[in-house]
Amino acid sequence: MRYFVIFSVMFLLFSCNENNNKKTTGDSESSAITEGKVSGNDFVAFSVPSPTMIASSIKLLEMDFNENLVFTSTTSKNDYPLSKDKAMNLGISLVDLGYAALYNQNQTLIKMVGIVSKLTAELNIENKQIIEMTKKFEENLNNQDSLMQLLHDVQSGIDKYYISEEKHEMALLIVTGMFVEGLYFTCEYYKSLDKKKTSEKYFDALKQLLFQQRIHLSGITELMDIYNKDEDYTEIKNMLGEINEIFNSMSFSYTMDESGKNIQNVSFRRNYLPLLHEKVSKIRSELIAP
Repeated sequence: MRYFVIFSVMFLLFSCNENNNKKTTGDSESSAITEGKVSGNDFVAFSVPSPTMIASSIKLLEMDFNENLVFTSTTSKNDYPLSKDKAMNLGISLVDLGYAALYNQNQTLIKMVGIVSKLTAELNIENKQIIEMTKKFEENLNNQDSLMQLLHDVQSGIDKYYISEEKHEMALLIVTGMFVEGLYFTCEYYKSLDKKKTSEKYFDALKQLLFQQRIHLSGITELMDIYNKDEDYTEIKNMLGEINEIFNSMSFSYTMDESGKNIQNVSFRRNYLPLLHEKVSKIRSELIAP
């Protein structure tokens, strides 16, 4: 069986399968699920996070920017010696960059551009188009639409680079970093709302986000089993497995709207949220620690 993956906002996994089985995993605002056939072969669509999914949702809820959530450290004694660590931190940094851009936090944005540029260079992504795009961030600080387009183009360019180099596992590690940072943001905002006992409408929106991230984790985990088979990735798989165990314990439930297309009324066992927050915070700290 051969697999082909397109890493651009959504993973599309094309499978040469004698049984011609179709499968879709998840349903999310961040990435549409596509069904159909390509060149006679069935494919599987995996929903994965985009760099701005969480930040956009938080901004729409008119929640305040939290500088403390962004990892802006630019130097350390040894930096990240392993490429897999650089890749996951690039994913984290892309989420932080999008967060700063959406909230027009120019000083933070400049720092994040520097970090993204540094990690891109250290990963030997020597693509002139990507390098030029990262340089343009500082030139477009006051144009949010341009910044969002640039962020999308940089992510798409990185994805295409890894596809051309046949390094799918590295692109998946970048997505893993995005997932961890997005989940960390969601847990942090949920925690802050719990303290304020804010309107239930905010909780409802964050419940939707958590449910989407559970779906994303399923897709990432399945792709890990396909592309990241080496023992070097065992620790990362275990990390994702620990998050998945907590998600399972949360016992998510939901209903569909009248159209049958949109998820609503998401509920889960909220007593597991502190454990999820603690686990994600610990994993995130381990990833960003050089």
